Amino acid sequence: MRIAAVLTSSRPMKNYSILDCRHGAFFAQNNDVISMVMRYYGEWAENSFRLMNYFIPSAGVVVDVGANIGPLSIPMSKAVGWRGRVYAYEAQRHVFYGLCANILLNDSTHILARNLLIGSESRIVGIPFFSDRSSSERTNIGAQSFLPFIYNELKDSDSVQMTTLDEQLGAESRCDLIKIDVEGAENIVLLGATKVLEKFRPVIYLECGSKALYECLRPLLKELGYNIFWHAAQHFYELNYFKCTNVTGNFGDMNILCIPVEEPLPGDELEEFCLRKCGDWDDLTRSFPGFQF
Repeated sequence: MRIAAVLTSSRPMKNYSILDCRHGAFFAQNNDVISMVMRYYGEWAENSFRLMNYFIPSAGVVVDVGANIGPLSIPMSKAVGWRGRVYAYEAQRHVFYGLCANILLNDSTHILARNLLIGSESRIVGIPFFSDRSSSERTNIGAQSFLPFIYNELKDSDSVQMTTLDEQLGAESRCDLIKIDVEGAENIVLLGATKVLEKFRPVIYLECGSKALYECLRPLLKELGYNIFWHAAQHFYELNYFKCTNVTGNFGDMNILCIPVEEPLPGDELEEFCLRKCGDWDDLTRSFPGFQF
């Protein structure tokens, strides 16, 4: 079993490493879940990227909402090439700094990184003072949900600018794919993107890990004119970069692939991803037995 190489630095970095992975070099926090997976497999969410890559054209425009430190923004930038653009949004300030570091490490300056919270309106949102968790305890720094704070005014708090994709992409001439992973606020992002979705009809790929969120998303996506498909994206990919055995079991993320109704439905070329037409939430356990998300 091969473990990710750690690139040397002239100065030691407490609790951080630079990992040499499939899609480039990544500055990552040692105790983070994403960093752990990248150390074993040399990649993060490769099953998700491989599916999204079918819908990313050369010179295209792609949006990454909830970009974290860029494990998907970086390969997206390589897929669109220098004539394309990737808009990468990350609301947590210390995570955003890691995203910017990885953009520079990979010479991917056609990624337009923004320290913004993407939602359904434009205003300042008060949030707790999130700390840069640098202890030895393993954590998932990207799993912080802003949902509890969007509708509550906090005193003595930090703050972040919330905006919408309609405002951010108003001057764009195209948008080919939007990826959304915002810890339960995916429907709020969509509510602020109705003009973009109507104008450009991009493919959407979003995380959906709860019945409550699904019951918000399903009618909204139908109203927006999308066919929707479950994608159970395991963390483990058999052809992973470091040829590592499966150390993450059947864990992964439950995502939804959204295709405009006027576009052809996924065909044989996507059979390997085991997509399932979205129905009732309770159908999930029958469609993906044993999958843990």
